Amino acid sequence: MGTFFEIIHKTTFDVVWEYLHKMYELEYDIYDAYKSVYTELCTLVPEENKDSISICLQTVNDNNELWTNVFGRIIESDNTDRLNLTYLNWEK
Repeated sequence: MGTFFEIIHKTTFDVVWEYLHKMYELEYDIYDAYKSVYTELCTLVPEENKDSISICLQTVNDNNELWTNVFGRIIESDNTDRLNLTYLNWEK
């Protein structure tokens, strides 16, 4: 297990793109935009995780189609809610 920061710095964008393109059938004309965001993400310095939030990866088999559910969870809490990511159009 590692932190999100560690995962980002141990992974190249080309590996990330391979999965994004495969899972979401992204067009190659947006490669540069995604790479720019990834590059900027790599320059950020993380803050202390005061809420003990953990990023969870859950492999789901849905009618023989495998996909990964990514969510957050506050570890040191009785709260079992999931903290989900929201995807928005970049133009919004």
